[in-house]
Amino acid sequence: MEERAQALREGKMSQFLELTRLSGASSAMYLQNVSVAGASEQPAMVALALAEELVGTKSAARIHGGGFGGTIQVFVPTEEAASFAAA
Repeated sequence: MEERAQALREGKMSQFLELTRLSGASSAMYLQNVSVAGASEQPAMVALALAEELVGTKSAARIHGGGFGGTIQVFVPTEEAASFAAA
């Protein structure tokens, strides 16, 4: 997390986004707390996959928080926010 904060302080947005993608992948794969126990669906993971497909590598999407599925956090360029939200 400190590396992400440092990248932001230095204005290195591409590094921040890459570190965010890596952190999110780690959370999604290893924490195993992205769904409600006993649920047959994982809506947060579906939303994450869709967001990652929409933003590609020019942005970053990650699972954030845990237990009860958490939420997803997506960093989208301002000029693409409306089209992302519409999608």
